[in-house]
Amino acid sequence: VEKHSPNVYELDTTNLSLWYENVEQRAEAIIDAFLKDEKIPFDALPKTPIDEPVYEQNTCLACQRVFHMKSQWLDHLKSKQHKRVLRTTDRAAYRQKLNNAIPSLLNTLDLLEMKKISEIEKKNDEFEIDNEMIETLENNN
Repeated sequence: VEKHSPNVYELDTTNLSLWYENVEQRAEAIIDAFLKDEKIPFDALPKTPIDEPVYEQNTCLACQRVFHMKSQWLDHLKSKQHKRVLRTTDRAAYRQKLNNAIPSLLNTLDLLEMKKISEIEKKNDEFEIDNEMIETLENNN
C-alpha cells in the first residue's frame, strides 16, 4: 500500500500433498533471502493502493481496542465480538441503573408510607375531637 509496506508473498496451501514444495521450501527460501539481505527469488503480490487515509486512529472504549485504519475500525464495528461486548455492557449499565434506582425508590416508598400514616393520624385526631364534642353536647343536654 505504501512504499515502506513489507512485501507479501503467496504460498499455495490448496494441495496438502504438495505442501513441502509449495509451502515449506518456498517459505524457507523467502526467509533465508530476507535474513541474508538478498533478492527474494519469488515475485511479491502486487501492492494495491487504497483510497483512505493510512493512519486514522479510532478507539473502541467498550472493547478497549485501538484501530489505526478506518477499514479496520469499520470492520470492528460490524463484528460479532464488538456487538456482544456492547450487549454485555448495556446489560451491566442497565443493572447498575436499577441498583442505583432501588434506594431512591425505597426512600420514595418510605416517604409515601409516612405521609399515609400522618394522614391517618390526622383523621384519628379529628375523629377524637368530634367524639369529644358529641360527649360534651350530650352532657350539656
